[in-house]
Amino acid sequence: LKGMKTGEDESGNPIFANMRIIYWYDSANNRYLIEWNKAYNQYTIDLGPNASMEKFQIILYPKLEQDGDIIIQYHTVDNPGITTNYCTVGIEDHNQLRGLTYTHANTYPVTATPLTPGLAIKFTTTWPDNYVANEDETLPVPVCNLHNYPNPFNPVTTISFTAKQKGFATLNIYNLKGQLIKTLLKDNILSGEHKLIWDGKDNQGNNVASGVYLYKLNMNGSSQIKKMLLLK
Repeated sequence: LKGMKTGEDESGNPIFANMRIIYWYDSANNRYLIEWNKAYNQYTIDLGPNASMEKFQIILYPKLEQDGDIIIQYHTVDNPGITTNYCTVGIEDHNQLRGLTYTHANTYPVTATPLTPGLAIKFTTTWPDNYVANEDETLPVPVCNLHNYPNPFNPVTTISFTAKQKGFATLNIYNLKGQLIKTLLKDNILSGEHKLIWDGKDNQGNNVASGVYLYKLNMNGSSQIKKMLLLK
């Protein structure tokens, strides 16, 4: 995997010798598993116990004469932005010409959940029972013009958006590890312009550290994510 590193240091001493990759074919359930246990990011590997660590597995469910399913399950996940690229998650063919990206450079599809422990991602060509193709029905986007000002900010910023319809909405703020920091909105709202003020505090009233934060707006089955920078 790109960004993963193991082996020996300049003196020949093992580097994180307990990192291992486990392969297993589960014939009873027709699945092939690969698990990365204690895989350390190469950019923070010299930090010892404070190094960024991942523990996850990829499961392939093969199918005869059709595409199989791929499931990625995260036990422990960190998403450091050392090179501003963060974690890259996705799949690609053996020629590295075609693929699907779940996240890159800390950017996600509007309906995606940020990387967090316990997250499972499934790549499949089998659609759910309630699937509606775009050509059959085009659903209106319930919100637009999501932004915050000022950005960067200290200590207060205003998050604004326009709701095109009424409905239940939530607006949560997360850190780059995907941990919930603050819930600014969790209620039914009317159509029109809305403004929410964040004072740089978490749900317990504590001041948060400076850095990049994500704010995610969910409404009527649609989601949008934006980034903001708190400077102190």
